[in-house]
Amino acid sequence: MRIEEKRAVRLLRKIKAYREILFKDAILKIETEEEIQKMEKKKERLEREITNTINRQFPSIIQTIRKDVKSHRFDFYLYDVPKMLMNEKYDGILMTRESGVQFYCLGTEDEKAHFQYYMRTAKFVQLYEVKEGEVLSNIRASKALEMYEGYEKAHRIDEAK
Repeated sequence: MRIEEKRAVRLLRKIKAYREILFKDAILKIETEEEIQKMEKKKERLEREITNTINRQFPSIIQTIRKDVKSHRFDFYLYDVPKMLMNEKYDGILMTRESGVQFYCLGTEDEKAHFQYYMRTAKFVQLYEVKEGEVLSNIRASKALEMYEGYEKAHRIDEAK
């Protein structure tokens, strides 16, 4: 399941705009009531558009997230989906726990450190194999580590080119 390039770019722009609103809201501390209402309205519209688009594109991933994750679900939309779209990698490891969700597919040093941290410290982690944006099955930690080592190897080969 591939998202057309134009749709992916539009979705990435919406996610970027949403993240900018969060930044402005947190850092700049908008003063006037009118500005606050305008930003809230724009934020709600973007959130709705982002979730609807992603829910249609990755229904099995979203269903799994809804089932397993109690809080911070929207992080998947803001951080993991852009990583998937920008790198055109819809195969990976979906890690869910009550307090969050991550999607691992790149094999970079930062992602490796993040992956290893959660493999060591997180309790009640569920791991799923994802192929072309569809959740295939629940996997064991040993299989996830093996898969991730493959992503790492592919990343090193890509960097060498």
